[in-house]
Parts: sequence; structure tokens; C-alpha cells
Amino acid sequence: MNRLNNIFGKPKPIIGMVHLRPLPGSPLYDPQKMGMDQILEIAVQEAKLLEQAVDQAQDDILKDVARLRLSAVQFQLTQYETALKTLQQVTSNVWMAQKLQLQANIELAQGDKAAAKRDFQQALELAEPQQKALIQLQLNNL
Repeated sequence: MNRLNNIFGKPKPIIGMVHLRPLPGSPLYDPQKMGMDQILEIAVQEAKLLEQAVDQAQDDILKDVARLRLSAVQFQLTQYETALKTLQQVTSNVWMAQKLQLQANIELAQGDKAAAKRDFQQALELAEPQQKALIQLQLNNL
């Protein structure tokens, strides 16, 4: 709790994210109740709420949290260039490892393995110990 207070200046910050409905392949997915078009429509609506959070947040670190999450949603919607532009606006050193990791994943999806490798390596250097294993795994899979 103290760490959150140090980062955000508040003991209980609000951090937004987009929750997707069950997707094909998951046990709760039922195409009769909700198809992929509806799932994506809901995700886009929730992404717009994240955009509002970026616009309305007064704290730079909180804005960067919303930008990271928005960029992740844009990436999932295969809006790669938009996701990279959103990531460019993340400036806080607190989130640099996460930014580089997401940027590497986007670059990999675009087919740029060299850029992805560079960014995974930089993310690995900056990451917290609990993040390093996943980043190393992603780097090893290139």
C-alpha cells in the first residue's frame, strides 16, 4: 500500500482497464449470446473511457497508466500504429519497462523482430524482478 502511495500520491488510486467478454476457445464463450462483433464493440466503448481518463487525469503517472492500458487495447484490436503513437506519450520512468515490453510485442506483431528484440532487451534491463521472467521468455521466443 505504501508503494502505491509513493507512486500515485494516494493510497488507493483508480487504475482503468478493459475487460473483454469470453472469447472463442474459452469455456464461457457462447456465440448465441454474444458474437465477436459485439465483444469488440464493447471493448472499443471501454477504450473510449480510457481515452477520457487520459484527458481528464491531472496526475502524469495516472495518465501514463491509462495510456499503457489504452495502447494494450489498441494492440489487441490490431490498431498497431495507433497503439505505438499512444505509447510514445508514456513518459514516466515508473512504467518504462512495461512500455518497452508492450512496444516490443506490437513490433513483433508487425513483423519487426529486430526492433522487438531491442525493446525486449531494454525492458529486461529496467524491469522489476517479477517481470523479468516473462520478458526473458518473450525474448527467448524470438
